[in-house]
Amino acid sequence: MSSFAGRSPRAVRALPSLTLVLALAAPALASAQEIRQAGSAVGEPVALSDSSVNARGAAEPARPDLRVRPPAIFKKRDLAMVGSFSAGALALMPLDRSIARWSRDPQRQGHDALRTAMEGIETGFELGPLVAGAGLWATGLATRNRTVADMGFHTLAVLGVNQQVTHLLKGAFGRSRPYVTGDSTSTDWRWGSGFREGTDRRSFPSGHTSQAFAFATVMSHEISRTWPRAGKVVTPILYAGAAGAGYARVYHDKHWASDVALGAAVGMLSANATLRFLHGRPNNWLDRVALNTRIVPDGRGGTTVAVSLPTK
Repeated sequence: MSSFAGRSPRAVRALPSLTLVLALAAPALASAQEIRQAGSAVGEPVALSDSSVNARGAAEPARPDLRVRPPAIFKKRDLAMVGSFSAGALALMPLDRSIARWSRDPQRQGHDALRTAMEGIETGFELGPLVAGAGLWATGLATRNRTVADMGFHTLAVLGVNQQVTHLLKGAFGRSRPYVTGDSTSTDWRWGSGFREGTDRRSFPSGHTSQAFAFATVMSHEISRTWPRAGKVVTPILYAGAAGAGYARVYHDKHWASDVALGAAVGMLSANATLRFLHGRPNNWLDRVALNTRIVPDGRGGTTVAVSLPTK
């Protein structure tokens, strides 16, 4: 992803962004469609008026609208979560330099097992979530398993939203990374410079951490809603891995501890909001296209991808 690691291919980094554009452009058409399709037994349209007429011609009060409204994208607990993590980030700022020096201690840096673990976790969460999301989506489409396709595509949508939110925050805050100042100061901010001066001024919040926690949140939610017992086992493992990815960025001198704290909040908020939008509007245009696509053999050793575009 663009702000996560310079070695990521541009084509891969663009995937979440394209998903985000589709997600934000997709309207929820289910409620309106129900009204348009409603009619009498002979197919006559229903008049959308404040009253109806009975058999004797007398006006009757209109029936109340019983359609269920989709849930709100943001909830109070989201604000509480963001507030607590933001407070944690502020509390960590005076300790950023001390934590950086502790992490960069030669004894810890020279510990082979720890160094290998940090490298593996960081690399795994750099491209792993994208590979997992795309793989689940493709597998679900190929096997016509809507549950797996839903899980994979929604993972990609969450990662796309998270990438864009993190990108904007990084550019706006313009905080320098620890290696830029040699861990000498953690208060080097230049507002807006992250958009102009490249990755060295894109420290706050941590992109790897936000991606890791976004992935942990979406996978935990999707697995738990389908396989509750498995969710209880997988959830702590996912969040432990996400926390490890955050520490790996501090260990490698790429981020301050406070960057990691806010990155976790951004990732979880992005995932929760995106999932509420998609699952709260089960007939949304985006899902109707993405989950009705078919991947089938063409009989000549190749594969055909059939995309179904809704017309109503």
